[in-house]
Amino acid sequence: MGLVMIKLYHASKTYDNSVPGLVDISLEIKRGEFVFVSGPSGAGKSTLLKLIYGLELPTKGSLIVNGRNLHKVPRSEVPYLRRRTGFVHQDFRLLVAKSVFENVALALKIRGLPKAEIKTRVMNMLSYLKIQHRANFPPLTLSGGEQQRVAIARALIKEPVILLADEPTGNLDPKLAYNIMDLFKEANSQGTTVIVATHDASIIESYHKRTIYLNKGRVVEQ
Repeated sequence: MGLVMIKLYHASKTYDNSVPGLVDISLEIKRGEFVFVSGPSGAGKSTLLKLIYGLELPTKGSLIVNGRNLHKVPRSEVPYLRRRTGFVHQDFRLLVAKSVFENVALALKIRGLPKAEIKTRVMNMLSYLKIQHRANFPPLTLSGGEQQRVAIARALIKEPVILLADEPTGNLDPKLAYNIMDLFKEANSQGTTVIVATHDASIIESYHKRTIYLNKGRVVEQ
């Protein structure tokens, strides 16, 4: 660790209705760090993750991710940058018309990997997450916990340098929540920079990682 992976410098995000999403945020996250982002609902946690992923740009200030200033990257290049970032969305965002296997395989197909390699990697990932028996099922036939694991498989299959997770344990029972957090911890031990947005104080207390607290779009404590 040491190199800065993510740097926000006086970054703000204001939405069209003038509601501030983030206000004058300056912070650094180092390569290989595991960081929680916490705070009440509406504090700006999801907005921060969306900025890092390149889904949105700061209205003011600068944001550098993996050495690239996102304001200066042509929008056409952003999808290529995202290939190295995994995002586990709060609402999973699974493609309901495709099978579990196809959902997880999509990122590798886009890269143009050979079919045999895709099959091996996807089945290994589903086995790792203990959902290989669901490979050919449509996502909506799975339980909430299983859908969550498919979303995580889809994020991890990219072998991301950054893994973002937005309230990843919100719909899970406590035992499964800790299983999911252990998966993120494992990814982090392999060198992935992990950022988890959560309001679950018990999880934050259990893992003893740096925590950035937001309130009304501002950093109130680190």
